[in-house]
Amino acid sequence: MTETVNAEDPIEGAGPSRLRSAAKAVTIVHAVASAVSVAFDGSVRAVMGIGFVVALGIGMVAFVAAFFTAVNRSRREQVTVVGAFFLSDEAVPKADRRLFLGAVAIQTVVAFAAASIRPFTAVAFTVLVPLLGLAIAAQFGSRFGRFDPQKM
Repeated sequence: MTETVNAEDPIEGAGPSRLRSAAKAVTIVHAVASAVSVAFDGSVRAVMGIGFVVALGIGMVAFVAAFFTAVNRSRREQVTVVGAFFLSDEAVPKADRRLFLGAVAIQTVVAFAAASIRPFTAVAFTVLVPLLGLAIAAQFGSRFGRFDPQKM
């Protein structure tokens, strides 16, 4: 019989700390960029639209990397999709789950608010950015999530 993993023990280290900071930074930068793109016209809005698409691209690459990390870990541990990508199944402490999924929720609300103010413009591309936040959460879960050992 294997012991279940206690997910409430804090996850320490430089890697988890960097991912927490990245989640906060992406949320803040996204909110500011969305506000700027709503407030200004012309080339500023176009540049922000390009930035939103670049954030989508970075998020897609990070998501694929998180997937392969989870697949690699699944050989030794019982990694679940919900645990690795959505930080559920008691894979991470509740404080981390709130931080990462809260950041994604804030990014989603900001994105839809900005896109609804200026629909049919480059501002609408802001709805792509929450994928980057979700990819950062997936990186955290797939790298540092705690899962039970694989049963042989």
